[in-house]
Order: sequence, then C-alpha cells, then structure tokens
Amino acid sequence: MRSVAGLIVGTGIVLAIISGAAIAADNPGLADFEPRDIDAASGDLVEVELTIRTASANDDEAVESIEYSLIYDPEILSIEAVEQGPWLQGGEGTDVSFETEVDEDVGKLTVEQARDPPAGGVIGEGTTATVTFEVADDAPSSNAIVQYEHYNAQMLEYPLIVLHDRTELNIEIDGGGDDRLPRESAERVEDESPGIITPESDSDDAEERETDAEAPEDQPGFGIVVAVLAITLAVAFRVDHTP
Repeated sequence: MRSVAGLIVGTGIVLAIISGAAIAADNPGLADFEPRDIDAASGDLVEVELTIRTASANDDEAVESIEYSLIYDPEILSIEAVEQGPWLQGGEGTDVSFETEVDEDVGKLTVEQARDPPAGGVIGEGTTATVTFEVADDAPSSNAIVQYEHYNAQMLEYPLIVLHDRTELNIEIDGGGDDRLPRESAERVEDESPGIITPESDSDDAEERETDAEAPEDQPGFGIVVAVLAITLAVAFRVDHTP
C-alpha cells in the first residue's frame, strides 16, 4: 500500500507540473483596432492602428513572431499604405522583419513580422502595424466592416492563441447605412457551409462557445493529464492486487 500511496503522490506532483504548463500556454492574446469606429466620407483616407495585448508572468511566453490577415470589401475600401508598428521591436534589441501582401481583388492584407534573433521576445501591448485605407469615390452611404481573418503568434516555447474574431473595425461612410462585410465573409454567410462559422453564427453562439472554451478538455495539456492519471490508476490497481 505504501508503494501505491507513493505512486499516487508522485503522480500528483507530475500532474501539477503539467497542469501549470497547460495553464501557462493557455493565456491568450487579444488583437484589436484603434480606433474601432471611424467616420469618413467617400474619397477619404482613414488611418487605423492594428494592436495586440498579451500578458504573462513566464519568460518563455514572450512573443517572437506574428502573422495575420485582414479582410475588407474591395468595392468600398482599398489599402493606400501599411507601416510597421513598434510593438514587436520592444524588449531587448534585435532586427524585426516586416512583410506585407495586399490582394485588392479579394480585399485582403497579410502581415508577417519576426524577431531575428528572438532576443527574449516581447510581452505587453502595442501597435503591430498602421494601415491607411482609401474610401472609394463612389462608395455608398454604408458601414464598411474590416475584420481579422486569422492570427498566428509564436512564443519562445509555444504557439500563442490570439483572440481576433470578436473585434472589428467599422468605417461609417457618409452617415452610415447597410453593413458592407468583407467579400470572403459575405460569401461564407451566403454559403452557410457546415462547420464554417459565419459572423452571424459567431454572434448567435457567442455564449455557447465561451462556455465550451472553459471546458477543461479544451485546455492544452489536458489530454496528457488524463492519460497520466489513467496509467497511474492502472498501475496502482495492479500493484495493490499482486500477491
């Protein structure tokens, strides 16, 4: 019985370590726009900062690279300029690469940045890029919506989850009107394909998804915890019943 008790205590220590790592790796960042709401007229240039906020007490959770994309309605908006923001340059001095790609036909901007060398990475909040949009001269009175399509961030040891699908930029043109979603989002809404989350379903199911996100099985490392516990109980049972 002492062997069994010792085994269980030791396993508890291992589970605590694994659980701590899982919680540490599950501290998400938040992508946002500053400002979120802009008043504009047809033909105007509007400037917005793309921001991120991260928080961590662990050195290995500092960010070393990010890659994300924005989508917008190309019939209403076009991109005039993209300038690198200072956030990823923070921390210890290093070089930061900055690459952008604009697809005006689709209405999509992709941004990639990386610290080389990582030199300790970065935490905190700040601006990753500043984007200048041009409103079309013939744009109707409407609300042009800009959204993050995806967001990838890499910490020194783990990927970082970045929450991005709950924030959007609203450019109210000539007093506002109908929402003009990014073309790709509009196509997803019309398609309503199984397994694809549209802006409507994301809004309707927000509470349900938040509840699901809190479930322990969704936390990184939970599967490992369950596996270790199952093995421990099996070994303990065998030891306890061995003549």
